[in-house]
Amino acid sequence: ASSRRTQRVAVSPVAPPATPAFTAPAGGIGMLSASQGALIRVESVGPRAIVLGKAAQFTITALNQSDLPARDLNVRIGLPSWVQLSGAEPSTGSTRKQADASGIDQLVWTLDNLEARGRQQLTLKLMPIENRPFELAVDWALMPVSMQAQIQVQKPELEIALSGPKDLLFGQTETYTITVTNPGTGDAENVSVQLAAGKSAGKSHALGVIGAGQQRQIQVELTAQQAGQLELTALAAAEGGLETSANRTVQVRQARLEIEVAGPPLKFAGTVATYQVRVSNIGDAPADRIVAAVKLPSGSKHVPINDGPQPSAELTWNLGVLRPGADAVFNIGAQLLSPGENRLEVQVRGAADIAADRIVATRVEAIADLKLVVNDPKGPKPVGEEVVYEIEVTNRGTKAAEQINVVAQFSEGIEPVRAEGSQAELVPGQVLFHPIGRLEPGQKLTLKVTAKASTEGNHRFRAEVTCDQPETRLAAEDSTRYYKLDVPQLGSRAGGTIR
Repeated sequence: ASSRRTQRVAVSPVAPPATPAFTAPAGGIGMLSASQGALIRVESVGPRAIVLGKAAQFTITALNQSDLPARDLNVRIGLPSWVQLSGAEPSTGSTRKQADASGIDQLVWTLDNLEARGRQQLTLKLMPIENRPFELAVDWALMPVSMQAQIQVQKPELEIALSGPKDLLFGQTETYTITVTNPGTGDAENVSVQLAAGKSAGKSHALGVIGAGQQRQIQVELTAQQAGQLELTALAAAEGGLETSANRTVQVRQARLEIEVAGPPLKFAGTVATYQVRVSNIGDAPADRIVAAVKLPSGSKHVPINDGPQPSAELTWNLGVLRPGADAVFNIGAQLLSPGENRLEVQVRGAADIAADRIVATRVEAIADLKLVVNDPKGPKPVGEEVVYEIEVTNRGTKAAEQINVVAQFSEGIEPVRAEGSQAELVPGQVLFHPIGRLEPGQKLTLKVTAKASTEGNHRFRAEVTCDQPETRLAAEDSTRYYKLDVPQLGSRAGGTIR
């Protein structure tokens, strides 16, 4: 700034002088510049009273009391309109008259240079033309001392790079490296990074300050939870709104299991059903540590099959590794005993939590299966002796047989005497058993018929079984030879027809 003083006596204004520019250390706070100006004193000397119409001498002295030169010093002396300037002699510099802002005349003494400790004078001759007092107003101004300091503007910048595998396995953890570089000229403060996978925002990691020209690296673990193409985005941010990002597309490969179970849609209770299980990897990554477990239908029994891989005692198959597109096949047998829907369940599990399940149903029907056996007496037998014929009816099926009718028939020459095992009606040549209401699975009914032959020869015995549930008709026939004790046996005759 300029130095300006108005005085009647000497004044000593001070202005800051200039020194060389000073630049602060990078990244720190220090003195940028300082200035110091010359120390000026201006004195006015002359009479305090003068005679009207007579010139009087006044001396204006400019002194530089510092060790620095003063440049462009202007000393201004006010001249009222009733005072005439009759002379102005400077020891150095130049003078000129000018009017101030209010129109009053001034004499300006200009010194281009006032050396350190220097002294210069201006001699004035002033003559009043009116009987009025006046003030000798003196002020001075010194050219302002300018100074400048170069301020360096530092600009931090961020660059980011993401490196790591391009192929991942689903559920597997991989490590990615994020490199953050500051190519700018200033420090990047409060730097943080994060790795986002798809639409999932990653965890933020603080890196602190990254200096100009420096870089920092951080390793981030990523577990792929989405199969297919996955977009990875590394983000870096710093104070002052600095942001940058880097993208990387990776392929997440996943094993996918598929189960096919082939089995009979219909079986009869007690029969063995064979199921073929095919486990396929329809994904694009190997399936490791594959184990298949089979749960048999309730009430069924496992029947070993020697063809193909064999299970453990818990009905599990260790299938090992399945490459993409590969499959494994095994068979399992089960004796189905319970009527109704029989559900065979297959569960397959592998590494990385891959799994597949499959259920196949077989409808099981239960039937009654009757078997008829006739046990005739061991012959030959004498005529007139009571002989026992035995009828056995067995239900070999899985369902009760209902309304069973049994009829025993004899040929001519032999007649039934009595019946045991169930109520029956004896008629010539036949035994008609009353209907048997129910015969459970596995149950056997034994009926006995006692008969007596009246003639010799081969006599036939026939048993017939009919049933409504299930519809059944069974017949069994045998013959027994009879002879007379009092007549020599010279030959035999054919038995008669069944009546």
